[in-house]
Amino acid sequence: MHLACCALTLASLPASPGALKGRVIVLACAALSRRDTRARSLRYLSRKAGASLPQEQQYHLSDATDSGDAYDEECRIRTVDLGRFLKGNHADRRAFARDLGEALRGIGFAVLEGHPVDPRLYDEAAERIEEFYASVPLEEKLRFRASRHGSVNQGYFPIRETSDIHPDLVEGWVFCRRAFALDAGRSVRMEEFWPRPEMEPFFRQLCREHEALIPPVMQSILMDLGCDPHLYDQRLTATNFGLRLNYYPPLSGEDEASGAARLSATKTSTCSPSCRPPPWRGSRSSTGPA
Repeated sequence: MHLACCALTLASLPASPGALKGRVIVLACAALSRRDTRARSLRYLSRKAGASLPQEQQYHLSDATDSGDAYDEECRIRTVDLGRFLKGNHADRRAFARDLGEALRGIGFAVLEGHPVDPRLYDEAAERIEEFYASVPLEEKLRFRASRHGSVNQGYFPIRETSDIHPDLVEGWVFCRRAFALDAGRSVRMEEFWPRPEMEPFFRQLCREHEALIPPVMQSILMDLGCDPHLYDQRLTATNFGLRLNYYPPLSGEDEASGAARLSATKTSTCSPSCRPPPWRGSRSSTGPA
């Protein structure tokens, strides 16, 4: 886990009756085992920015008929109440940290409820993302093609190019901290990052709301590991991040038959609005991690 870069992922999902009705946030993190010693956990968490972490993962397409993967009808993403950590006493905070730690060790995902983010932001974001992609022609999008900036690949990712693991059927656009007027005394040349600079203030507000979730979530993870909960407070103040705007265009018959994915995520911690209320059906691989 690269703690200097907590990624905020916002998806514009296909219109459906259940779209964005859950009003909760999904958190995906590396699952750390309680069997790790405190020193080992600290060494793991303290790797320098950009250091390569060992990843022995296998990826499978659950829709492929010959992959051996299957839906686990019993799998549920656990819901945890962040309000217990934000407003509760010490025992409440410890209970939340334990619940979150168990969820992340289990499947690496949790659903956060009781957070202070106004759900109306997500409704407006869904509309603005669709407007953003529809109003920018491909030729202009390609002028902002993604490139590496520190820990974040920032810019536009054409369809089938948002992942180097396997093709995915989603367009993506990543804006890191330097694309927003977030920090006093630092000017931002909006035209370098935004084909539609007038949209920056809204998404800046969304970043502020999500950025406020980083400290309590990390403090909870460290508390569950038996570490000082405030170990990374300073590093995570005004940290870099990537706000990812995903757009899912209509699929052709060829796309439907390709087995390519429709979900794009990051390798770091990810906060994302849920697309429907829990419980959700989970996909678990019979031959490797889901």
